[in-house]
Amino acid sequence: MRADVVIVGGGLGGCAAALAALRAGLRVILTEETDWIGGQLTSQAVPPDEHRWIESHGCTRTYRGLRNGIRDYYRRHYPLIPSVASRPDLNPGDGFVSRLCHEPRVALAVLESMLAPHLASGRLTLLLEHSPVAAETNSDDVRSVTCLSRRAGHSITLEAPHFLDATELGDLLPLARVEHQVGAESRDEHNELHAPEKANPANQQAFTVCFAVDHIAGEDHRIPQPEEYGFWRAFVPRLRPAWPGPLLSLTYSHPQTLQPRSIAFDPTHEDTGERVNMWRYRRLARQSQFAPNAYPGDISLINWPQNDYLLGNLVGVHKNEAARHIRRAKQLSLSFLYWLQTEAPRPDGKTGWPGLRLRGDLLGTDDGLAKAPYIRESRRIRAAFTVTEEHCGRQARAQLLGLKESEVKARSYEDSIRRRSLQHRPASQHDRRQLYRCALAPLRDSIGRAADQAGREPDRRVQEHRSHSYHQRVLQTAPGGVEYRRSRWRAGGIRATTPGGRSCGARKPNAAAGVSGSPGVGRRRAPLADEPVSRLGSPDLPRSLSPSVAKPCQQSWVSTCPEETVCGLFAA
Repeated sequence: MRADVVIVGGGLGGCAAALAALRAGLRVILTEETDWIGGQLTSQAVPPDEHRWIESHGCTRTYRGLRNGIRDYYRRHYPLIPSVASRPDLNPGDGFVSRLCHEPRVALAVLESMLAPHLASGRLTLLLEHSPVAAETNSDDVRSVTCLSRRAGHSITLEAPHFLDATELGDLLPLARVEHQVGAESRDEHNELHAPEKANPANQQAFTVCFAVDHIAGEDHRIPQPEEYGFWRAFVPRLRPAWPGPLLSLTYSHPQTLQPRSIAFDPTHEDTGERVNMWRYRRLARQSQFAPNAYPGDISLINWPQNDYLLGNLVGVHKNEAARHIRRAKQLSLSFLYWLQTEAPRPDGKTGWPGLRLRGDLLGTDDGLAKAPYIRESRRIRAAFTVTEEHCGRQARAQLLGLKESEVKARSYEDSIRRRSLQHRPASQHDRRQLYRCALAPLRDSIGRAADQAGREPDRRVQEHRSHSYHQRVLQTAPGGVEYRRSRWRAGGIRATTPGGRSCGARKPNAAAGVSGSPGVGRRRAPLADEPVSRLGSPDLPRSLSPSVAKPCQQSWVSTCPEETVCGLFAA
């Protein structure tokens, strides 16, 4: 099977890339390993998390269309009360982590509608439940990618002059022998102040198998005790700084200070006093916003630090070991649910919420859990340009520029508009100290504030840096002056582009740029202080890719909440 572009991975980044290529008139093959496109919003069940200004600026037209489409879907098909339906910033779940909390099936329906005209025209071929298993290369040229159909059991070979990796874990990189990294780099790699002295590929962010629940007062929906409940009930994460106690608890480490933080959990009341009510955290549906009897109760998604799995990785291990970790992560999530149903302390002095009901019907699964794990870190291509601590870390910038920490600003790029604070998630190698120490410096200007004052959207691209393990991570520059940025935890964005069939770029960057590395992968030291950032140019980039595909991404590294990303590659 042949097309102009093959996109492996049907998450948000893959869908965005497909739409851009299709609008440029190209024929596209899009593969997805699950039976749902949409990645984070659908198969992983996690609503988008954005920056605080997402409703006014810092959003591309296509991504705005997706958000508006989700809201319009609710207005057309759900019995919202009039005062809620009329809100331009409708938030069906009214969750406080996101300005748009919604059910996964709604996002799926909207994404499918966006692709539907292209499927009907025949210019888009969508291969669901297909995973990449092999790639044919010739030097730095990618000739073909072979995918295995999980449903039918047969394989299919896909050919194209351009291949894009939009998988959740960067699965195409090792298959095509594209130079990449995993885990934590050493201090010498980028001369970063808070990086560890030695590289540790196994030090990766935790992943989570999420689940949705509602609460039916007076009913008993307790699940059978999970087989690993005893283990997880007694489990205390071995982290540095120390976790405050058992993982299954309403006390955990604050994601920014790492100090103990106690929370509340009450599905029957909004206000829980000084302690934040985590029932509202990722709530997908707020009963009071819909007509009477539309919902028997609120629906909330459970994606907390308490069900983050940190006893093993999905990258850099054998597939059997990865499958074992996913099974154990499911056991952790079910154990946490069982703990909430039976032992969680309540504001009224009782224990347990037996009315919590697992809602696998909303997630399209029989076991009640999300179709796929929520991924925070994947393989990272060795980029032509990497944002490092020297560009955005407060202490590192102060040392570099000889200024006080209070005086430094983050390195400003033409598409920088605001900063994004680092977040502290448990990692598989237990040490979170580097992340704790690395404070971000503010950006030089306040584009967002200026836009608010002017009442308009800034005409710059969003570049909200995302952290990997202990610092800000990769910005890749592709040939033709096209910048594809990748989020640090998620692989929702395009990871490897192959203009002219190249696996990592059409040519080695100019020697004048100070590049070292193997052919096909230009590695460039990121500019320091106020040095200008130049882009790579290449005549090999086909004219047919302009402007949609070749246009610099306007939503890359989208800021989200502590948990992370939406997609970032919805080109305007």
